[in-house]
Amino acid sequence: MRHHALTLTTVILLLGALNSNAQDNNVFSKYGCESGETDARSDIENGTLKQFLTGDGIDYRYQHVLNTEYGIETQHVGCDLSDYILCYNAKMNEIIFEKFDKNIYKTARRKSESVKVSAFGKNN
Repeated sequence: MRHHALTLTTVILLLGALNSNAQDNNVFSKYGCESGETDARSDIENGTLKQFLTGDGIDYRYQHVLNTEYGIETQHVGCDLSDYILCYNAKMNEIIFEKFDKNIYKTARRKSESVKVSAFGKNN
């Protein structure tokens, strides 16, 4: 019985930690579309190209290609599809597509397949 109690305690602690991380990842949810567009414009004026990447995992190879070959900074935000994120990316894509082309993400994804990644997630 002691083994089950320890396991249940561990599960409860892990769920609490995951919930805390989910709340941290949704920090942009409190900002709206207008804030996302404004921040994107500001970054563009300062010469920064950036994309918020969403989804369940982090693809270090893809991020590496975007950063090193195209100069696009990336920030993984989990499953946060807030208006802020969507509008920021849409505004930023206007410039990214103009500078490169509309297939940049497909091209970067294809290139990322040949990038080697160490066990620690750092690109080689």
